[in-house]
Amino acid sequence: MIKCIAADLDRTLLRGDKTISPFTQEVLSRCRAQGIKLVFATGRPFRSVQQYLLHLSPDALIVHNGSVAYIPGKPEPLFHYGIPPEATQKIIAALLAIIPECKIAAELNDVLYCNFNPNIYWDYTDYQAFTSSEFTQLPDIPAEKLIIGATREDLIAPLLPEDCYVQLCEGRICLILPRAATKWNALAHLACHWGIPASEIAAFGDDLNDMEMLQNCGTGVAVANAPEEVKAAANEVCASNEEDGVARWILSAVPQLK
Repeated sequence: MIKCIAADLDRTLLRGDKTISPFTQEVLSRCRAQGIKLVFATGRPFRSVQQYLLHLSPDALIVHNGSVAYIPGKPEPLFHYGIPPEATQKIIAALLAIIPECKIAAELNDVLYCNFNPNIYWDYTDYQAFTSSEFTQLPDIPAEKLIIGATREDLIAPLLPEDCYVQLCEGRICLILPRAATKWNALAHLACHWGIPASEIAAFGDDLNDMEMLQNCGTGVAVANAPEEVKAAANEVCASNEEDGVARWILSAVPQLK
C-alpha cells in the first residue's frame, strides 16, 4: 500500500517544456483524492515551484535539494538546514582563492546572490531576477545552498567544513549544502510527521541527488531518461518524463487507483 508519493520535478515530473501534462495532473489529483500524500522534492528554490501549485496542491514541498521542507499553510518550514553565515563566507573566499573567475551563487531566504548571470544555466523565470553580488555584504542569515559553476567535486570537497558536502548536479554545476540537507532526510522528516513508514513511500527521480531517496523509500523509481547509475540505484525504471512515466507507473502500481 502506497501512502506517499515523492517526485522530483525537472526531467522527472516535468516535460522538457517545464510543464506538467494534463494527464499527469489528473493522476496526481486522483492520488490526493484517495488520501495519498504528494510531495514535490526538487533542487529548485521555493519561488520556482509556486507556478506548479496553480493546478496541483501537494501536501509538502522539499526545495533546495532538501535544505527546506514546507507544508502549505504552515507559517514556518517543518525542516530547515542552512550553511551558517561565517562558513558561507569562508567557503566562497576559499573558492575564489583557487579559482578567481569562479562562478558562484548563494541562495539565502529565497533570494539568489550571484557574481554571474545564472541564466547561462537556467531559463527559469525565477533566475532572471537575481541580485548581483561580490559576497562582501550578504545578509547575516544561513545559506540554503551554494551553486558553483564547476564540475570538479574533488577540487571543492577539501575546502568545505565537515558539516557540508558537495554534489554534482545536472552534470554541469556543483551544489554545496549542509550535510543534513538531502531530499531523503527531508522526506523522512515529513513521513515521521505524518506517521508514514518508508516502506509505504514511492519516490521518483532522475539525477544523482535523487539516489538516496530512491534507495531508502519502499519503492524507488527512476525515469528512463535518468543516467545509468541512477537507474541502478532504483528498484524500478518507468517511462521517460516526456512519456508521463511517473503517472503511468502510478496507474499501474497503486492499488487505490485501480
